[in-house]
Amino acid sequence: MGKPDDPLPLLGHGPRPQQEDLLSNQLAPDMQGASLRINYKAWNETLESELAAVAWFNKGDTAIRPKVTYAFTDELTWEEFAVNWETDVKMTFSFCREALRLPLAPGATVIVISSGAALGGSPISGGYAGAKRTQMFIANYAQKESDRLRLGVRFFALAPACIMPDTELGRFAVESYARYLGISPVEFVHGMSSRQTPEDVANATAEVATHFTDCSGSAFTISGEGLTPAG
Repeated sequence: MGKPDDPLPLLGHGPRPQQEDLLSNQLAPDMQGASLRINYKAWNETLESELAAVAWFNKGDTAIRPKVTYAFTDELTWEEFAVNWETDVKMTFSFCREALRLPLAPGATVIVISSGAALGGSPISGGYAGAKRTQMFIANYAQKESDRLRLGVRFFALAPACIMPDTELGRFAVESYARYLGISPVEFVHGMSSRQTPEDVANATAEVATHFTDCSGSAFTISGEGLTPAG
């Protein structure tokens, strides 16, 4: 490995500076060579890999330089990544634990608001999607404990399936994802099917609180089509 401020080391032979020049398309006019770059992005473009290969025809020299970058690690610290674990997850854990320890009266219902990101991911939101998924796990674990102790307390996690542009947070998310994907906010919103409104979420929450006392399952998504069990 080179020094921390050096370019990535090359595999091959010959002077490194000239190889770097070729990789940067800055080869001197009297040099004869060719370069090839293969670039691939995956995981909603958060993982980017590149393979650069060069060859000098008049020196018989070759070089290969691989590079892999992961989008969110370039800009987030662990403290920023963990914000939703210290808020959403901690809040859910603390509340559900106390509901079991008190315990709440038989027939009481605890509803945790999760997110569709828990199922589909959210590559520009740090630890948000993982935190929201963990909220679902906590609701499920709390329900199992309530059943084991025969407390009669019901625990649910509800996940609005799509970003809601009608809210302040939703507008911010739409603008952020549109910029990330290189499209307009209007195009991004048009690409969301069966998206729910804030009213849909409110109605679904009321329905779960009043009519889901005997249903199986603890996690549901809310879309424009109503409530469905979360996968």
